[in-house]
Order: sequence, then C-alpha cells, then structure tokens
Amino acid sequence: TWVSRTTQAAQTSLRPGTECGELDTDDTCLLLEQVFINDVEQTQLANAATPASGEFAMDASRHYVIGSDPTGKTVEVSVFTSWITVLSDDVTIDNMTFQHAASDHKPGGIAMGTNLLAGAVDNIVVKNSTLEQTAGSVVDMTDLNSNIRVEYNDISYGGPFGIRGCGTDGYIGHNRIHHNNQTKGWLIYASG
Repeated sequence: TWVSRTTQAAQTSLRPGTECGELDTDDTCLLLEQVFINDVEQTQLANAATPASGEFAMDASRHYVIGSDPTGKTVEVSVFTSWITVLSDDVTIDNMTFQHAASDHKPGGIAMGTNLLAGAVDNIVVKNSTLEQTAGSVVDMTDLNSNIRVEYNDISYGGPFGIRGCGTDGYIGHNRIHHNNQTKGWLIYASG
C-alpha cells in the first residue's frame, strides 16, 4: 500500500445514514472522498481498512491509503464538494466538462438555489456538457426552482442520482444519463 504525505480534511455528509437508501446496508454513500488513478475510480473502503489493488481508504490521521501502485501514474483526488452553486437567476452553463466532485447527494456537483439564504432560482440552463463522477448527485435542481432546462448533456457516474429534484415548468431532455446510483442505495428512482 501507498500512503499520501498530506492529509485531507473530512468530507462531511449532510445526510444521516438512514438516507443512504434501501440497498446501502453499510453506509458507503456517506464516504465522499474519491481517488482516480489514470482516470480509473478506486473503490473506497471503510476508514482504517487495508485496501487491495483498485481500492483506497482513509487512515485515522486522514491520509489516503492506496492499494494500487501509483508510480508513474496520474493520481487525482476530489477536493471540491461541488463544481458550481447557482445562486442567481438567468444563468447558462454551456459546453463545459466537469469531473470528480466529492459532493453530498444534496447539493450535488451542480447545485441550483440550494443556499437557504438565496432561496429558489429561475431560468437556469445546463446544456451541451459532460458532467461525471460525483460522490453524490451530479445535478441537483431542488424542488423550489422554476424554468430549469437540462438538455444535451452526458450525465454519469453519480453516487445516488444523475439528476435530483424537478422544480416547476422545467425541461429535462435529450440527455444521456447513465451509470448513476453508484452507491447502490436507491432502488426505485435513481436516474440513469
């Protein structure tokens, strides 16, 4: 195993273990850290576990413990809990690529109007983009927003959800939504 030199502050989940979903029996959805070696996601084990090849864990001092040999490879660690938090009306996100967010299922990699002080947002467009590899939801629209358009995107590898929330008078269409519910917690309504 290989151990990182630096430590990572704890990624704290906003949800209690009971919200992990009916299929997540060991609360793996609460583990928000991510490690990628040459763009291949490593499987996170419970803290203090001994990882094998393709796995990682956090030790008691918050060092990454990696089971695969990282020599000569690109190692990426997710450090942001979201890519963008939209707190204003009339915003367009177009032709962007976002990868690797250590997001909770709320607010997600792209969060819309989730700040309690900001309230709901209106007229937001997310289009022609690649959005992938989040510990939580990829796109979180919340239920208070209106006129949200999510179209012509590739949305994949979200922890529980590709898209969460719906708002009013919105549109979701012409997206490729796939390989979500990676935490295997939500049986019925995880998109993709």
